[in-house]
Amino acid sequence: MLEISLDELGADSLVAVDIRSWFLKELAVDLPVLKILNSPSVRELLVSAQELLPESAIPNVPPSSKNAGAFPEPDVSSEPAKPSYQSTSALEPVLSTPLGPELARALSSTQSYSDSDGSAASPPTEQTSTATSEADEAESKSVLEGLDGGKEVLKSLPLSFGQSRFWFLKHYVQDQTSFNISTVIKLQGKIRPDALAEAVLAVGQRHEALRTFFFTDETTKRPRQAVIPVPTFHLERATIASNEELGDAVQRLKSHVYDLERGEALRIQLLSLSPDQHYLLLGYHHIYMDGIGYVIFISDLEKAYNGTLDTKPPRSEVLQYPDFTERQIREYETGTWSDELVFWRSQFAELPEPLPLLPLAGASARPSSAATLGLGSHSASWRIPKDLADRIAQVSRQFKVTAFHLYVAVFHLLLYRYTNLRAEDMVIGVADANRKEADVLQSLGIFLNVLPLRLKRSARDTFADTLKDVKTVAQSAFANSRVPFDVLINELGVPREPSHSPLFQAFVNYRQNATEARQFIGCEGELDIVSAGQTDYDVSFDILDLGSSGGENLVSLAVQKHLYKAHGAEVLLRSYEALLRHFVANPAARVAWPPLHDSKDISHALETGRGKSGLVDLTPLVFSPGFPAVDQILQATADLLACILPWCIASMPSSRSIQSTWHFSSLVAST
Repeated sequence: MLEISLDELGADSLVAVDIRSWFLKELAVDLPVLKILNSPSVRELLVSAQELLPESAIPNVPPSSKNAGAFPEPDVSSEPAKPSYQSTSALEPVLSTPLGPELARALSSTQSYSDSDGSAASPPTEQTSTATSEADEAESKSVLEGLDGGKEVLKSLPLSFGQSRFWFLKHYVQDQTSFNISTVIKLQGKIRPDALAEAVLAVGQRHEALRTFFFTDETTKRPRQAVIPVPTFHLERATIASNEELGDAVQRLKSHVYDLERGEALRIQLLSLSPDQHYLLLGYHHIYMDGIGYVIFISDLEKAYNGTLDTKPPRSEVLQYPDFTERQIREYETGTWSDELVFWRSQFAELPEPLPLLPLAGASARPSSAATLGLGSHSASWRIPKDLADRIAQVSRQFKVTAFHLYVAVFHLLLYRYTNLRAEDMVIGVADANRKEADVLQSLGIFLNVLPLRLKRSARDTFADTLKDVKTVAQSAFANSRVPFDVLINELGVPREPSHSPLFQAFVNYRQNATEARQFIGCEGELDIVSAGQTDYDVSFDILDLGSSGGENLVSLAVQKHLYKAHGAEVLLRSYEALLRHFVANPAARVAWPPLHDSKDISHALETGRGKSGLVDLTPLVFSPGFPAVDQILQATADLLACILPWCIASMPSSRSIQSTWHFSSLVAST
C-alpha cells in the first residue's frame, strides 16, 4: 500500500485538497497540493509530511532523530500488489472532511474544491491579523464617528474582493433578488423550538460576517463594511396548515430583498405542519456567504442546538471574515501574488474571443446590456444512472484524471461541437472554494473565487487528448488560484462589456461528496435548494456528485433566458448525455466523430419535421393574397424550426463541414 501512488489509488486534485486540509488541521503541516499529486508513492508523501512536522507535535522525539527510521524500507523481494478499485474514490472512506458531519458538503449552489498548490502564508498572529496602517486607522475612526442610525459599530474596513463584486452587481442589475440563495430543509421528528432559536443567535454571534452591514463612506465615496455587536436576524416561527402555505412562504422568501445597508444577512424560518413535520427555510444574500459557508452555518447551527458551539472561537481556529479581508488586501498590496500573476499573464498574453452564440440561441447577437433585461435562466436536469457513473469512474482511473476533469472535458467538447468546431480557443470558468489556510476552513463569508481554464482544441484531437489537456490546465490554474478573479481581470486588462461576462461565458460548478438527506437536529432532514442565485454566463453546468452517499449524480445545465429559450437547455443537456456516453465507451474517438444527438432523438426530430396531419395548418397562408407569404410561414413554424433544424443539421453525414453560423432569428428577420 505504501508503495502505490495516489494516481493509482484514484486520487485527484479534489481529493488532494482534502488531504492537504487534513494535514493542516490535524498536524499543522502545510503540504502543497501539487506536492501531494506528484508524490511517487504514499510512503514519499508521508515522509514529506513528517519532515514538516513541528517539534511541538512530537515532543518526545529528539530533533536529531526526527527523520531517522520513521518508515521501514520496503520489502523489494516481491512486487507490491496492485490496488483493487472497488469504489470511485479509494481514499475517500479514510479521509475525514475538515468541515465535520455537515449537511451535504456540496449541496449549496457554489461549493467547489481547489487544486491549489497550497503556497499559503502562515496563519496570522493576533498582531498581524488586526494591524492596519495609521492612515487606515484614522479613516476607520472617521467613518465610525460619521455613521448614523444609532448603530454601535465594532470595526469598519474596506470590502473584500468578493464582497466588492456583489456590491457592484447589486447596483448594476435591476432585479435585486438575483443573488438570493433560498433553501428548504424538510424535518421529520420532534424539535425544541426555543433551543433552535437560541442556536440561531449563537451562530450569528460566532461569525462576524453575519453581523456586517455595508455602506458608502460619504467622504471617500468608497464602499465599506462594518461589524455590529449582535446579528439583526432571529428565528421566525409559524404554524402552517397545508403545503400551499409552505409554497407561499417559499415564494416570499425567494422574492425578499435583503437590506444590506441595515445588515440583514439572512432570514431563517421554522414552519411547523404538525408536531413531527417541520420545514426550515433559510435565505440569504450571496454577499454574506458562499456554498461552503452555508454548510458551515448548518453545521454550527446543529452544534449550537446541541449546546457544543463555541461562540468566541480562537483566531487560530476560525479567522473572522473581516480579518481575512485585511489579509487579502495586504497580500495584494505587498505583491504576494506576483508569481501567480506572472502565470496568468502568460496564459492570457492575447485575450480570447467571446464564446459564439450557439445555433440554438433565440437571438442573433447578445443584447447591449444584459442587466437591463434582468438575469435569469432556463435549466434542465438529468440523473446519471449507476452503470454510466461506474464507467465514468473506470475511464477516470484509466487516464489518471478526476471525474471533475472528465465532466469538464465533455462540457468543453459540447460547446466546441455546437460552434461547429470553430471555437478552437475557449475559456471555461470553474468555481474554487478558495480556502487554502487552516484558519479559514471553519470561517463563514464569501471566500468563493472563479478560475478561467483556457482550452485549445482541434478536430484531430481524441477524447483522451482532451482529458489530459483539461487535467493539465486545471491543475495549473488551481495551483495559481490565490488571485481573486476581479484582480485578475484588472491585471490582464480585460475589457468590461455590458453584453457578456468578462473572459469566459461558460461556467462549471462541481460539488463533490454530496448527500441529499441526513440526520439534522435529531430529525430526518431532506434539503431542497429552491433558488441558487443567478449568473450572467451564457451556459452554466452544475454537477452534484452523490457517489459517496450511494445516490445517482445530478447534472444540471442552464442557459441565459435572454439568449435561449427553455428548450435550448433541454437540447444541450441531451447532447451532453449523448457525448458522455459515446466518449466513455470509446475514449480513443476523435472529438468530431460522435453524433450530437441520440438516434431516437434524431428520428423523432425528422418525423416531426416531415409533419403530421393537423400539426401546422398552412392553408390560410398558402391561399392568402400575395402567396407565397414566406415570412408568414416562417413565423407560424418558428418554434418548430428552431427545435428541428439544429438536429437535422447534426444528423447530416457532412455536418462537420457545414459552417452553421446562422441563427433562426436571423432567418426570420431576413425575410
